[in-house]
Amino acid sequence: MRFRFLSAAATAAIFGALAACGTVPLQSSREQAQALLQPAAGPLAATPADHAAAEQELRTLLSAPLEISSAVRIAWLRNADAQLAYARLGIAAADVFAASRPANPKLGLSLLWPTQSGGERKLDGSLGFGLDDLLWLHARRQYGALELRSAQQQLALQLYTLALDTEEAWLDAVASQQRLAVRRVIAESAHVSAELAEQYRAAGNINALESSLQAASGAEADIAVNQALREASRSRSRLRQLLGLTAADPLVQLPENLPAVDAATLDATALHAQARSQRLDLAAARSDVDALALRLAATRRYRLLGGSEIGAITEREGNSSRRSGVSAAVELPLFSQGQPAVARVESELQAAQARVQQIEVAIDAEVDAQLEQLTLAREQYTQYRDKLIPLREAAVARLSEQANFMLIGPFELLLARQQSYSAYAGAVDALQSWWQGRIALTRALGAPLPKPAKEDRS
Repeated sequence: MRFRFLSAAATAAIFGALAACGTVPLQSSREQAQALLQPAAGPLAATPADHAAAEQELRTLLSAPLEISSAVRIAWLRNADAQLAYARLGIAAADVFAASRPANPKLGLSLLWPTQSGGERKLDGSLGFGLDDLLWLHARRQYGALELRSAQQQLALQLYTLALDTEEAWLDAVASQQRLAVRRVIAESAHVSAELAEQYRAAGNINALESSLQAASGAEADIAVNQALREASRSRSRLRQLLGLTAADPLVQLPENLPAVDAATLDATALHAQARSQRLDLAAARSDVDALALRLAATRRYRLLGGSEIGAITEREGNSSRRSGVSAAVELPLFSQGQPAVARVESELQAAQARVQQIEVAIDAEVDAQLEQLTLAREQYTQYRDKLIPLREAAVARLSEQANFMLIGPFELLLARQQSYSAYAGAVDALQSWWQGRIALTRALGAPLPKPAKEDRS
């Protein structure tokens, strides 16, 4: 019988390594990925202990008007994309776990019968370990840990992206609801004007053309209400989809108005530094570079030892005495000295470094662009709030006085009121654009901007 095996001490060490960490560290990987979200999400990133607790929390959140932070929390609890992201992390954890373990030993047995009389049977067995596999073990564990870290960062990025998508959907739903309310008020005013015009026409005070124009304005207002209803329905449906809600779940209650614009001052230099330190995709790309650098060093170090084995031999044939000795098998690097493997990892490392540079350049451009857009959106909303709306309201007040003294007809006053309401609708659009710009800048930073000091509504 013949066995190839390492020394007793080495064999014991191998089996000790095999016995350690016997399960894939999936739960700890989930917790570490959630910890990466803490700077951006705080306690929202924590996962309830079980499904029942999550469902109870969901019912509590849906029992009151849904604030933007509650919407993000529900999305993380119920959205299927979040669950898929966790599943992909489990696959990555399993791959890293497998790469950080030595290959299982190979046991071979053979039984030979003599072809001539008087010969003896020969039992031959082998137990082999690859030397190169054992030499690579420490390096694989090192860059495997970095690859798992990259997978955790990618998961955190997916969850954070889901949070921002949910915030955008929430803003769209609230803004659509607010626009619908304004359009209904405008339609009511237009109908009053149309009904009054019909009465005036019947009394002979205006002609049919003027009455038809007022009726057409009422019809246009109804069309605008219908369009606003469609937008509100679409936005609410999109929000429920991102929240992961089904028909069996309670309806979503939304606040009446969007949150107010805050007065936070943003510094471009500080935002660039914040983005480079907190962007999860950049952190994941840097982890990939570190992992490939370790892999390249190990590939260069062990490039000549592929397929090598060492061990000891014990052989016995029939009832003869046992013979023992040392065995070694070394792959001769005649035709290849590991150059393809080294060149491949070098290219992968160069690609990863280029990816880091690409993300850094994109971050700088994106932060600058979104900061400028946010500034312009704030100015537009301020013009509505501080100039156009007060001017329209003042005009309505003056025209009301003139109407009371019969200096103008009622139609001019009703038209001015409709224009005032339209200014409110424009302000809603401008406010939504500002919040959308804020979310876009948040995407570029990888972390939230300062929140408004209080939950005032505009």
